[in-house]
Amino acid sequence: MRRPIIVSIIKTKPSMTKEKEAEFNRYYNEVHLIDVLKAKGMVAGHRFRLREPGGYVTIYEVENESIIDKVLSSKELAYAGNEFERLWKDYADWQISVYTHLHSEPQ
Repeated sequence: MRRPIIVSIIKTKPSMTKEKEAEFNRYYNEVHLIDVLKAKGMVAGHRFRLREPGGYVTIYEVENESIIDKVLSSKELAYAGNEFERLWKDYADWQISVYTHLHSEPQ
């Protein structure tokens, strides 16, 4: 059985300079991602950058579907989200969505 995922889509604003974006990526990799993964039930996080400038996607794997609501309402996710908003609201917009697995094809 495949794990459900939480997807975070981040769109950078024009105010995000190259220097600020480097700081943002350090923060996201070294602080935010680690804070999110502290939530019980979070298994892994995978970051991606859009090929064209201005966006990122993070895919978080959750242990199983029965605990998604607990993960989403955890104090760890609340803290990580509040800190992200406080530090980056002038530079990026973000959206969170939850997906459950439907189908896979073998390679």
